[in-house]
Amino acid sequence: MFFYPILMQLLSHKIKKMKPEYIIISSFAIAKNITPISGVPMMLYLHSPMQYIWTHYDEYKAKLKGIKGKLFNRIVPKLRKRDLKYTKFDKVYANSKYTATIAEKLYGIKNIQIKYPRIPNKFFLPAVEETPNEYYVYVGRLVNFVRESDKIIKLCNELKVPLIIMGSGPDEVYLKSIAGPTIIFIGRITDVNEKINIIKQAKGLINLTKESYGIGTVEALLLGVPVFGYNQWATAELVDKDCWILVKDKHHKTLIEEFKKFMNIHRERNLIAKKMREKRKNK
Repeated sequence: MFFYPILMQLLSHKIKKMKPEYIIISSFAIAKNITPISGVPMMLYLHSPMQYIWTHYDEYKAKLKGIKGKLFNRIVPKLRKRDLKYTKFDKVYANSKYTATIAEKLYGIKNIQIKYPRIPNKFFLPAVEETPNEYYVYVGRLVNFVRESDKIIKLCNELKVPLIIMGSGPDEVYLKSIAGPTIIFIGRITDVNEKINIIKQAKGLINLTKESYGIGTVEALLLGVPVFGYNQWATAELVDKDCWILVKDKHHKTLIEEFKKFMNIHRERNLIAKKMREKRKNK
């Protein structure tokens, strides 16, 4: 993080030497801050602003202690100042309405077009599993920070809920150490057909992340799988009352109460898939 300005200067210099006719930027964080080249059109596809200095700032500040915390507090104002300089683009796309709203609020960018990320066509094709298995599924990086995978494991431990965890990450060893007997880790699945087969047979998907879009959530909904999620950011724009319960906070007591409701509400899985497939067909 602390070397990002230098990295972007080097990258910008390298791009300028290539003498491009136009520049297309796909930015999750710092790529947005490439230095413009006079006379060269620039298009930005914004997936998220720099989360650690804007939308996730409070979480990072609470996590980073000691010398890391002091360095973080010193560098953030400089990174914010630099980030706010790069707001002029010939065309801007955002991966969700939420991201577009944030871009307008932070950068003053208007007339942003929404372009949802591409989902593999195979997720649109399978027949919906109307009699799913009893397990739930988590798909994503195995990190406690932001992804809240530890909260999900503790929730399923207490309720003795079967949970399949699909993914890998730096907190995997710790998460396995706190997981009860109803939780299975299957690692990162790269085969799309295998991934679809596991998700579509799940009783529900659990995702407590503050998503700027939420590809995993969309994949589940395309397969008719209801979602237990967090009522902020893009998740709230992707789903409706027919396919979800969204919690307002992530306190353990709240998660327990709301997940009990989630387990006991029947969802029309064909309706869930139909709605999401129609929504994505138009984007």
